[in-house]
Amino acid sequence: MSRSSLAEELALIETLARDDLSARWVKAFGTVAPAGVRLDLLIRGITWDVQTRRLGGLSTVARRLLKAAKVDTLRRRAQRSKTALGESQAQPLKESYEGPNGAADALHPGSRIVRDWCGQPHTVDVVENGYVYEGKVYRSLSSIARVITGTNWSGPRFFGLVNRRASS
Repeated sequence: MSRSSLAEELALIETLARDDLSARWVKAFGTVAPAGVRLDLLIRGITWDVQTRRLGGLSTVARRLLKAAKVDTLRRRAQRSKTALGESQAQPLKESYEGPNGAADALHPGSRIVRDWCGQPHTVDVVENGYVYEGKVYRSLSSIARVITGTNWSGPRFFGLVNRRASS
């Protein structure tokens, strides 16, 4: 298929109705589109899938460079957190939170969790040493939930990482 027909298909995708885009998403990714996803993100995801199928994905070199950049960014972010707190306050923290029932879907350093509480957004960054909230490194999500709410909460539940039915 020529590049001009690819360009035509990509242009066509931008004219599709939301229902048609959702159907294309299922075809492309094998799952329904995330609830509430914006129309422009549906379009971008589908066009990305079309392009990678036709032109190929990232090269091995590009993937290796992206992975190295990710590792370097995470290392720098963790170092900034330690420097901001001072080495005396740095504590050995667990590397990542494992999902419900020890599932393999762990949060990885570089992930960001956002929770709206009482009309105020609260952002937590996952780092190798734990979790950073308002410039301070915490050992657990539960301790951050306690700071935000003033009461004891299951951190994974508070941040929506655990399905209520699965954890009950």
